[in-house]
Amino acid sequence: MDDSQEAGELRRNMAQLRNALVTDAVHCAAGWRAATDWRRKIGAHPWSSLAIAAAAGYVVVPRRRPARDRGVSVDAVRAPHVSASAGLTATVGTVVIQFLVRSAIAAASRYLGQMRESHASKEKTERLPKPR
Repeated sequence: MDDSQEAGELRRNMAQLRNALVTDAVHCAAGWRAATDWRRKIGAHPWSSLAIAAAAGYVVVPRRRPARDRGVSVDAVRAPHVSASAGLTATVGTVVIQFLVRSAIAAASRYLGQMRESHASKEKTERLPKPR
């Protein structure tokens, strides 16, 4: 009887270790996904992410050579004289275009936020147990 009790104890210990191993593997996978989720990192640190992207863009984009090194005369590079009314029209046009672009980006952002919230609420209701 003593041997069968030891065997039963050993089986229980092995079953507990197997369950703990599965649980540890699940936690490890979840931790890895959380550690490598770039969306979460950017969401948590948006300004740092913007600074890193700007620095990377500055490093990656090649510098422009001066006009004299490209074989272009400096007079050809200078902008022609523009009248005051044409300058005002260009300024107003630029302001209007900037306003429209910012409005479109804000509307798209709101739309995507609503879509994300509706998707999250849909997933949440799908996870709830069905009433019997």
